[in-house]
Amino acid sequence: MSGDDEAIVALADDIKASATKGRTAGPGYNVVTLPGNTTDNYDNVSFNGGEYAEVYAEGSGASNLDLYVYDENGNLICSDTDYSDIAYCGFTPKWTGGFTVKVINQGGATNRYALITN
Repeated sequence: MSGDDEAIVALADDIKASATKGRTAGPGYNVVTLPGNTTDNYDNVSFNGGEYAEVYAEGSGASNLDLYVYDENGNLICSDTDYSDIAYCGFTPKWTGGFTVKVINQGGATNRYALITN
């Protein structure tokens, strides 16, 4: 429909590239309070095979948070274990399926965090 209009073609490409990717159910956002030295498990989080998936956790600054993503077979796919309460995992699943996301509060203090997926 755009004919030879390069601006229209570029806009269409931008819109196509910004379409929902990653999590099968679409982007997710969850705010949780996690007591010290405990773990939150998010089981069966479905991501689309062949599409770049992102999982991001950002805490309130109270303690160190670690992030792990496992495939349906229990294989570690991605982790962020630096000493902060900001954690990110980006990966491209080979198949569509359920993944387990774990957020571990490594400190003694309660940490309120946001978990975001694309």
